[in-house]
Amino acid sequence: MAINVSPTQYCSPEFVEKVISYAKKYEIDPHFIILEITEEIVAGSIDTVIDVMKQLKKTWF
Repeated sequence: MAINVSPTQYCSPEFVEKVISYAKKYEIDPHFIILEITEEIVAGSIDTVIDVMKQLKKTWF
């Protein structure tokens, strides 16, 4: 399942929590979730991108 993520969503403090919550709620195996991020997100703050990815990886993504 591919999810297109806006810069506003990705940079939200609740983003990781929401992704995990929805995956559990709808019983989606995280291995089948693909987060599609735009260049705008990466260009805006590579540190934020890395932090979010580390948080997701730590929680089973």
